[in-house]
Amino acid sequence: MQVRRYFRLTPDSSIQVYGAAGYSRGSVPFYDRYFLGGFNYSEIGPQRLIGFQYDELSANQMGVLAAEFRYRWYYQPLGFAKSGFIAGYYNAAPLSLREEAPYDFRLYHGMGAEFSFDTMIGPVRLAAGWARAAGLTCT
Repeated sequence: MQVRRYFRLTPDSSIQVYGAAGYSRGSVPFYDRYFLGGFNYSEIGPQRLIGFQYDELSANQMGVLAAEFRYRWYYQPLGFAKSGFIAGYYNAAPLSLREEAPYDFRLYHGMGAEFSFDTMIGPVRLAAGWARAAGLTCT
């Protein structure tokens, strides 16, 4: 299940709020787990979790809460670089590999920053992320 909402603050800035959750019961094969990690824009790939490598984490139960602030600082519609953006990201994800209760969730945090341009030949992005894991027990 996924929910994504965008809120426009000014004509040049917006906030995106994102949430996702997944639950599997019992033993599941490795390829049916939930995969998370990376800075991808695909709906088919792993859940985006900034600060971690692409497909770095897998889980049987998972949740993701994320927020993004995006600001357009440059706008030249007829130039080679049409728009320039600065963005900041934060996400948190409780994950568990346990097949039954207690699930012993582990909480993962990530944050990142992006500097990007929309050009005539396509988007150009420079992004960096930092991550951290912490223990969390839910019964």
